Amino acid sequence: MNKAEFLAGLRDALAGKLPSGELEDVLSYYEEYFADAGEEHEAEAAEGLGSPTSVAAQVLDKLGIDASANFLKNKLGITSLVEQDYNYAPLALGELTNGVSVLEMAQAYCAFANDGILTEARTYTRVTDAEGNVILDNQPSTHVAMKSSTATNITSMLNAAATYGTGSEANFYTMPVAGKTGTSSDNWNRWFAGYTPYYVAVVWTGYDQPESINI
Repeated sequence: MNKAEFLAGLRDALAGKLPSGELEDVLSYYEEYFADAGEEHEAEAAEGLGSPTSVAAQVLDKLGIDASANFLKNKLGITSLVEQDYNYAPLALGELTNGVSVLEMAQAYCAFANDGILTEARTYTRVTDAEGNVILDNQPSTHVAMKSSTATNITSMLNAAATYGTGSEANFYTMPVAGKTGTSSDNWNRWFAGYTPYYVAVVWTGYDQPESINI
């Protein structure tokens, strides 16, 4: 499979399921994916994506838009979704209208690192006085976001991305690392979200007013 075959198959698979503008957004995303891979690796990039419908689009199509959006909100704690985000392009590719805060992204990723259990973000755990008496005790609030086996499978895939793929610069070599990079259209946003068995860290790079990042 080459770039042209992949894009043609993707267009055929999603035609009629997306408004024309959203379909073009999806195709543009994968055009950038191939540009990043370079012409000499075009075939490998196409094969690496697997089915022409792409995994993200297939999963979203099978689960449905409402179920996928509700999972983001109710299980992973993403609060920034608006009505315009209930579509294929924002949910499958991750480009939400108002974005996602670094705090909520890190909170969501902690479920992958913690066997499917999401812990709501806190800025402190407890406050004590000079004698060690507890003044404030901020106990964690947790819920099951996904099955343990699902979190394990996600971690396995993200470990490959952080070891061999686009996130390989985060590889510690002495400790397992899992993570994912992300780049939005026109290089307006760049992300890395990753974790070890002990910590989750998320980094976002961009401008307050959207502007292409050239470095």
